[in-house]
Order: sequence, then C-alpha cells, then structure tokens
Amino acid sequence: MVPALESHTPISAEGGIGDITFYIMTTKIKIDTFYLKEPFPELHQHKEELLELIEDADAERNEPIPGMPDAMPHTSKTSPINRLDWKKSQDFRKRRWVQFAFSMINNKLTDMLVDNLGLTRLKFQNLWFQQYIENNFHNWHIHDSNWTGVYYLELADGENNKTELLHGDGKIAPEVDEGDICIFPAHIIHRCPPIQSTNRKTIISYNFDTFQITEPKFQYAEGL
Repeated sequence: MVPALESHTPISAEGGIGDITFYIMTTKIKIDTFYLKEPFPELHQHKEELLELIEDADAERNEPIPGMPDAMPHTSKTSPINRLDWKKSQDFRKRRWVQFAFSMINNKLTDMLVDNLGLTRLKFQNLWFQQYIENNFHNWHIHDSNWTGVYYLELADGENNKTELLHGDGKIAPEVDEGDICIFPAHIIHRCPPIQSTNRKTIISYNFDTFQITEPKFQYAEGL
C-alpha cells in the first residue's frame, strides 16, 4: 500500500498571549477518492422522450445578477444557464420527467456505488436538469451532500462536453460521451466551462447521501 502524503502548513503566522508567540500547524494528509463514470444505455435509449418531457417542464433561467461583487465570482448567481428546474429539485413526485427517469437513475447509481465502492442505501436530496446554450457556463462550485454527478443527456461538441474538477494542484476534465453518467464527491470543486458551440447541452444532475457500507466492503476493511 502506498502511504498517504503528509504536509505541515502554518495556518496563522503568529498570535500573542502575553509575551508568547505561537504557531498553529495543520496536518494535511492526501486521501484517495474516486470519480466514477459508466455508459447508461438503459436511459439513453429514451433520449428523445426525455428531452420532450424536459422541454414541457416548468423551468427558470439563471441570469447573472447586475452588481454582484467581483469578490464572489464563484456563486451560481454569476453563471448564465438557459434553462434549469433547480427550484423544484426536491420535488420527486410531480415532475413528469422525474417520474419517467428517477427509478432508472436511482438503480444505476446504486449499482455503481455497490460494485465500485462498497456503498449502498442512497437518499436523494435533489434532482434537476440544466440546459446550456452558446456562452452559458456554470462557474466553480461545490454541493452540500455526500455525492453529486451528471448524466449527459445531450451534448454539444468537442471540448464543450467536459466537466472540469480540481484535482491536487491542478484540474482534470474526464472524457465523456453522450449517454454517460458519473458520480464524484460533492465537496470536489468543479465547473461546466463556457459552451463555445451553437449546439445545446442538456444534463441531469443530482445530490444524494449514502448511509451504509456493504457486507463485502465491511469484511475487507476488517481484514486490513
């Protein structure tokens, strides 16, 4: 097993208690995590039907707010997104496209986590779509659950299809094809770069938690 890397970084340059100067040290250990991606043909064979349901859905437009301070460029309020239904993302019963797709998405993500990470018992917090047109983007951000991810329902072309994630001291942009679905930890900083295409990009995104490890994963951990 390759040991984790450890670094010690001063947080506060100095502080005073009487005549005493002290330094606060942080131990920073790199812990591996995973980005998972698989084709999702079970849902993608229904692409046109799903797009029609999304086209008929109630949606909002995300517009940059005039006067938003430059000190906060990371907020979603500065990200132009042509159509999305985030405000309804906790409604799992009334939206027709969710009624159509949710069970397939739930089953697929469960299988991916059980097979690859030994995790199970998913509880969804949000499920929503986003549609990007030329010059739209979603700036660097995180989510507030254990896991997030993307189902790539409709892609533009070329470099416009990738989701960028911060990784170590740089960033990665995993290759994706239309019909792929991915999962990654929700605290990973990520973005959709600006769309430089006249073709539309449609994704379904989700936030969910996991509450249990599988028996094989438990036995594996016990044996370490």
